[in-house]
Order: sequence, then C-alpha cells, then structure tokens
Amino acid sequence: MSSAGVLATCACIGCIAPVLAPIADWRATALEQAVRGFAEANRLKLGEVAQPLRAAITGSLVSPPIFEVLAVLGQAETMGRLSDQGGGN
Repeated sequence: MSSAGVLATCACIGCIAPVLAPIADWRATALEQAVRGFAEANRLKLGEVAQPLRAAITGSLVSPPIFEVLAVLGQAETMGRLSDQGGGN
C-alpha cells in the first residue's frame, strides 16, 4: 500500500469512530446505514470505508460481512478495537 493509502486508511478509521460511537441501536442494519451515510457525505465508495474498518476490527481484509461482525462484537468491543488502531477517542 502506498504511503497515501496508509494515511487515507488511518484518517478513515479516525473519522469513522465518532460516527459509530453514538449509535444506540447496535444492529447490522443501523451500523450499515451510518457507515453508508458517512461514505456518501464524504464522497467515498462504501468499500473505501468498509475495507479499512474491516482491517481495523478483524485484522484481515477478508471476514464475514463487516456490519454483522460489528453487531456480534458489540459496541464496547468494536470501539475498543478502533481505539487500539488509533481511531477511538
């Protein structure tokens, strides 16, 4: 990955954590809606947000559907993992 790609990934993780943190309805559908909204608002493709998110949460670029993974892990674990990757508060 290029240095620009690494910076974009780090920035994405830093920006997505505040989007996820206030979600009370921690279900896959609500999480997907929030991430899609973030992507659209920032003129990004969903994959440009979902892939770095997947890598930060699972440590891999391959996993079950990321929004289902987030829902199963729960909010505290998800936010903790994002924080470990430099994306949490």
